Amino acid sequence: MTGRLALGAVVGGVVLFLWGFVFWTVLPFGHWSVSALPNEQAVIETLREVETPSGAYYFPAPPEGGDVTDPEYVQKHSRGPIGHLFYRAEGIDPNSPWTMMQGFFHFLLSALLVVLLMKPALPQLGSYGLRVGYIWLLGLFATFFVQLSYLIWWHHPGGFHFVYFMFHLSAWLLAGLAMAAVIKPQQKTQA
Repeated sequence: MTGRLALGAVVGGVVLFLWGFVFWTVLPFGHWSVSALPNEQAVIETLREVETPSGAYYFPAPPEGGDVTDPEYVQKHSRGPIGHLFYRAEGIDPNSPWTMMQGFFHFLLSALLVVLLMKPALPQLGSYGLRVGYIWLLGLFATFFVQLSYLIWWHHPGGFHFVYFMFHLSAWLLAGLAMAAVIKPQQKTQA
């Protein structure tokens, strides 16, 4: 990988990380995606009392073996409520430096993947606008695929994923603007 491509990945990772901080902590959007759980303390105490291990839970759960056509399961699912619970019994500091480092490396690796996908297309991406558009379209593809999957298959609320759509699409636009300024096709030298 050339130095400009590597630098583009680093620039992209930094932009994604910084925009994530601004979007989720400075702007009000982070509060739009989730609501406080009614009777939160009672729910927490119940989870502790039954010694629920950390994990991901779906309710109502299909019967053993995962037969989603089981009539009793279909009736429970149709009647509701249905939901997901992502649960960590031991808790964690929300501002942990380790979490921030993991988040940064996630963004850095994501930008690196975009650079790797961009490399073979780079000769056709001569203009700055084409490079920005290419990066943004890669972000749009990934966002569309993941966020819409959760809406369709897991019945998540649309508002939750709308906020994530806003974040990812704005993040990849900003990263594209920065990365495209650094990553340019090699100029052919004339003899």
